[in-house]
Amino acid sequence: MGEALVEVRGLTLRFGGVAAVDGASFDVGQSELLAVIGPNGAGKTSILNCLNQVYRPQAGSIRLDGEELTGLRPAHAAARGVARTFQSPSLFTSLNVMDNLMLGRHHLMTTGFLAGAAWYGRARREETQHRAHCDQIMAFLGLHPYGASPAGRLPYGVQKRIELGRALAMEPRLLLLDEPVAGMSREEAEEMAGYIAEVNRRLGIAVVLVEHDMHVVMGTAHRVLVLDFGRVISVGAPADVQGDPEVVRAYLGGPEWPPAVGSPGPPPG
Repeated sequence: MGEALVEVRGLTLRFGGVAAVDGASFDVGQSELLAVIGPNGAGKTSILNCLNQVYRPQAGSIRLDGEELTGLRPAHAAARGVARTFQSPSLFTSLNVMDNLMLGRHHLMTTGFLAGAAWYGRARREETQHRAHCDQIMAFLGLHPYGASPAGRLPYGVQKRIELGRALAMEPRLLLLDEPVAGMSREEAEEMAGYIAEVNRRLGIAVVLVEHDMHVVMGTAHRVLVLDFGRVISVGAPADVQGDPEVVRAYLGGPEWPPAVGSPGPPPG
């Protein structure tokens, strides 16, 4: 795995008397793609919400590159390099693709509101630079054919790509993906899995992926972390996790795993 970018220790999140996350500890390596799986209600999304500080855990520590994240506001976590997508696209449906991606750059902009509204001098140069960066992301994700269209009129699979692009526009060090292929056809899911693998491999961004689609998980992840009732019951290479009897019992209810969409190979770097 190499050097850890993220170190989670003893993470506990409770809602009333229910532990959504129960003493979870794990690392995410530099440039690693870690998949988090488990039954419904196992605490997968809750872990993502703790990593980007939407939820504040009652106990435990989350460190990003040695710096504590626990207790920060979500905007401050984003400024530290944590970006997030959601199960359902959360886009501004009346805005076009470029403008949705530009929203991911807001925390990187240095000119004030009045200067930006006047679009003059330094503000104009800065926006031009940000748009050029977003244009590169559009090319990377194959979004140029949809550039002028309002996001709300585009196919569901394209909307999910736009949301991924907006997260990339934040220039993250840690990218959190919550069921990025949910609701997609097999062809769309494999296409999205390819983009995610390229984000990790070519851009070197560490990814934490929550996903129910085992084809995608086993074909893209370097390691798989398995949750059950908020507890980490297994973590390891996909092939090792597939053979763990506790994982089979808790998650699959049987011995058969679906084939993977591809082989991720070792983490880069």
